[in-house]
Amino acid sequence: MKTNRIVCSIILLALLIFPVKVHAYSPDPSTIVPISNTWTGTTSHGYPMSFTVDSNGTMWNTFKVKAYYVATTCYSASGTLETTVPGPGSISNDQFTVSSSSLSGSGQFTSSTTATGTYAFSFNIIISLPFPPYVCTYYFNESGTWTASTTLPPPGSFTKASPSDGSVGQSTATILSWNESANATDYDYCIDTNNNATCDTGWINTGTTLNASLNSLSTNTIYYWQVRANNGGSTTYANSDSWWSFKTSTFSDVPNTYWAWSYIERLYNSGVTGGCTTSPLNYCPDSTVTRAQMAIFLLKGIHGSNYSPPAVGGSTGFADVPTSYWAAPWIKQLAAEGVTGGCGGGNFCPDNPVTRAQMAVFLLKSKHGVAYLPPAATGVFADVPVGYWADKWIEQLAAEGITGGCGGSNYCPDTSVTRAQMAVFLVKTFNLP
Repeated sequence: MKTNRIVCSIILLALLIFPVKVHAYSPDPSTIVPISNTWTGTTSHGYPMSFTVDSNGTMWNTFKVKAYYVATTCYSASGTLETTVPGPGSISNDQFTVSSSSLSGSGQFTSSTTATGTYAFSFNIIISLPFPPYVCTYYFNESGTWTASTTLPPPGSFTKASPSDGSVGQSTATILSWNESANATDYDYCIDTNNNATCDTGWINTGTTLNASLNSLSTNTIYYWQVRANNGGSTTYANSDSWWSFKTSTFSDVPNTYWAWSYIERLYNSGVTGGCTTSPLNYCPDSTVTRAQMAIFLLKGIHGSNYSPPAVGGSTGFADVPTSYWAAPWIKQLAAEGVTGGCGGGNFCPDNPVTRAQMAVFLLKSKHGVAYLPPAATGVFADVPVGYWADKWIEQLAAEGITGGCGGSNYCPDTSVTRAQMAVFLVKTFNLP
């Protein structure tokens, strides 16, 4: 019997099916971690399928596949079927399998956001008819492939690490570093000298690396920097899009980690020194100070950074300092103010290094005047016995807090003064800001 309209109710009875063959897979040493999200896709027959991945990317859940059937043997009854395997199931080596009495399949993650796989349906469909034979059984089988994908959530909030915001004295070869952003696939950084919260110089990609090495930065310059985390079309800026800044050291060879950095900076800011080279701007902190250099340091400490001595005239007063010598006016003036009488024999010895003992005398005379005489020595330093030619000068320098010695209860009086030590001596002696 035929009818133009068949009203049927479908009762799905699951049957056991043959297992689907899963192709052999060699684990990639860099295992893909699928994104925790709902994954959606289509089968090779054009119908939807979906599943979810847990927060760790190691388990799948709720694997669903939809299919369409036309039961030609049951008076062309038709409809859609959807079956769900609730899971959970494990994800291992980028792949997983699905199995129930009515659906089996496999999945292979090809990236953190894409996957492919196979599936197979097997159903026994009982169709009720309003006429004899009243019941029709249709055996439905379908197999095919599927593809699915998901979208990455926006990169998570994250922060910059170093240099800290507002830090000073950074090296001209600085490393920028930042913390990881969840869901980020790569990072860009920008470094700029304009304080406008905009990248004027262009973003530079670091891939997945959480730092960037900077070289040849300008000295005594404020830099502004930002980092952004990317994935696909989403971007998250570090520190809620707040740019950070840092200032490089005045001298490229004196980073803020150097023991005398703050004193050298103060000496420069006071105008007492311009360094030892200009391109790049260096201070040469471990070089020794000559007696000629000392003359300039002391006179600027006494009179201020803008001081210039009188013209040298026809003679410097020292046999070994011609009037054409680069520091001749400074040396002559230092002697004129009674701070030095030279090194003996009518000479000044301008290119000789200054010793720590000599420096004690120069500093105290510059601070208190040429007529100053310190109290008698009592034997403060183990290597400066009472009776040493500069004993009372050295002990008074320590008493005024200008020096603490060279360590081990010693002063090292005959050791040459370095430019770093000179910075400390001058800043403390003349209380430079």
